[in-house]
Amino acid sequence: MKKPSIPTVKFAILLLSAAIVPATLTTATAQDSANRFYHAATDYANDGEYDKAIALYDKYIAINPTDATAYCNRGLAYYEKGNYDRAIADFHKAIVLNPKSAEAYYNRGLAYYEKGNYDRAIADYDKAIDFNPEDADAYQGRGFAYYQKGDTAQGMLDSDKANELNPPQNADELFKRAEVKYENRNYVGTILDINWFFRDKENKECAAAYFLRGRAHYQNGKNCKIFQWNRKKSYYMLAEMDFRDAIMNDSSNKYNEYEKHRIDANDARNTVSDCVTILLGFIGGGILTIVSNPSKVARWLCQGMAALWRIAKSTARAVTGLLWRGTVALLRITKSTIRVIAGWLWRGVAALWSMTKLTTRAVADWLWRGATALWRGVVAQWR
Repeated sequence: MKKPSIPTVKFAILLLSAAIVPATLTTATAQDSANRFYHAATDYANDGEYDKAIALYDKYIAINPTDATAYCNRGLAYYEKGNYDRAIADFHKAIVLNPKSAEAYYNRGLAYYEKGNYDRAIADYDKAIDFNPEDADAYQGRGFAYYQKGDTAQGMLDSDKANELNPPQNADELFKRAEVKYENRNYVGTILDINWFFRDKENKECAAAYFLRGRAHYQNGKNCKIFQWNRKKSYYMLAEMDFRDAIMNDSSNKYNEYEKHRIDANDARNTVSDCVTILLGFIGGGILTIVSNPSKVARWLCQGMAALWRIAKSTARAVTGLLWRGTVALLRITKSTIRVIAGWLWRGVAALWSMTKLTTRAVADWLWRGATALWRGVVAQWR
């Protein structure tokens, strides 16, 4: 093969450069735009404008679909909006892209916790701690989840570990942190911080701490599901005990306020007990009736089944009647529609036939006149 000349090689290089440089510039421009999207989205998220942040994260991810951090940040925006399912999906994608991301596991644990799925939250917190054993927030989150499951001992252990990793500077800071958690409706965190606060014997007589923990217990009782009556009752009982301790250690003339909350907690606990008693009474009465007089119960059941059968029959008749009337009406509509369509078609065919006959006569007349004129011309030519 003939070796290409130097000018040919230079021309080939120039062509290749002309093809590569625009592509490189396009890629660089797209990445610059992506970076602007990312920084603007982060600013919007920090300002609490999560919808705008999500829209810009969408644009960034469209350019960089393998950036695990972007999915994590978008998931946090969804989390702050309360859209926990979308947040979990984004955290899951971040974990797929970066399986050792302690942050992604921690954030997904937060979302599962908010959904009330404490087992999956604990599993994610476990993974976050495996990848980052010094993460105090992961221990604290796992402690909250254990506490909500009713495993108070394990919850306390995790809370203690979190405070060891991120110890408060002093008791005042710890108490303020508990107050902030209460204001943010993190009642479990409030309780765990006050428990840590009471480890110092000098704080055992702090009425405000007992009062704060009592309010947190009371709110936990209110937040329990209706069927969690035993846990609800326990929370109200703990709240009443804390309010009583606050009264005993009161030195700021807040007796009336503490006593009012104690009475509220006591009334709430008694209400739960009364509801449970009434419910159990109905159930027990029903069972006793069945056992003591089975023939009467059997008669009630037969009467109920007979009434149900009568209702089913009348409903079936009504439905059948409606279907029959609907079918008849549909047939009538169909017949009249067919007649109308048939009439239109007949009139159309008749009109078309009339037009065809007229057209045929006209064409025949034109042909005859043309032939006659042609013949006259030929005769005249021969003469």
